[in-house]
Amino acid sequence: MGESFGFRAWFLRWLAALFIVMSTYNPSGHSYYHWVAQSGLEFGSVKVMAGLSLLLLYIIYIRATVRSIGAIGVGLITSLLGASAWFLSDVNLIDLGNYFTAQVVILSMFATLISVGISWSHLRNRLSGQVDSDDVTTPPPL
Repeated sequence: MGESFGFRAWFLRWLAALFIVMSTYNPSGHSYYHWVAQSGLEFGSVKVMAGLSLLLLYIIYIRATVRSIGAIGVGLITSLLGASAWFLSDVNLIDLGNYFTAQVVILSMFATLISVGISWSHLRNRLSGQVDSDDVTTPPPL
């Protein structure tokens, strides 16, 4: 099983998920959505390739998330993230009344959800000691 899964490995997965989410849309105006909406048919083939690449990444991430934690897990993690945002707003660490901040928080929550989903097998193994059947190696023949 090689190296142990830890915070650094999860954080790298979260950064990758955040990059995908924020590349697709973010409130700063620098995203795939804004690029396509503002420049019309210019660079059409590049836009299609970029869009299909993002779509492929979303399919991989979302499918892995749903298969890993299921619909109930998605609901529970989303609820926990929403309650966390609410708490941070209540203690005045974030201003959810600010449209820009609210969008960044929601996009970050989505990135966190899919990073937990794609890391769940490793996280469950670390927390419970359970091993997935894909992780079990067959001993070499004698």
